[in-house]
Amino acid sequence: MSKFDYDCAKCAAFCCIALQFKEEDYFPYDKEKDVPCKHLDDCLSCSVHTELSERGYQGCIDFSCHGAVPHLTQLYAKEDWQSSPERTQEVYKKFHFLRSVFEIAETTETVLKKNKIKSKPLMIEFFRMVGTAQKVPSIEDYTACNAFTEEWTNKTRLFIAKNT
Repeated sequence: MSKFDYDCAKCAAFCCIALQFKEEDYFPYDKEKDVPCKHLDDCLSCSVHTELSERGYQGCIDFSCHGAVPHLTQLYAKEDWQSSPERTQEVYKKFHFLRSVFEIAETTETVLKKNKIKSKPLMIEFFRMVGTAQKVPSIEDYTACNAFTEEWTNKTRLFIAKNT
């Protein structure tokens, strides 16, 4: 199993709460970010998960966090972040950033593998870069997000240069 895989049953419903969705993006209604989906139950499970297609939730079916949510929930596993609205917002803001960089890292890994380049050393470096909650910036901290992205881009370029 790849670290970019996800298991919706173990995720704390980040996509059902933190994300905004619009009717024109393959959802049956508009939902603002940080507002729970109307089908989310008290246990943070989707009450219509087995009926997503029939109910017009293609956006839910197509969504992938690229493994960011399992990683983030593991980083915060020792604290009750959901009982504090401020802490919950902090975690959701980190989710928005982490989901993006996980998608980039997963795509990088896929391209390297297709070109028969062993990606493991680079992926170890990526997970070192996101290894603690303190290392993951909030999506609103543009300076930290840009610094992280620049560092990852440089590491990727050096890795490719050494391995091709």
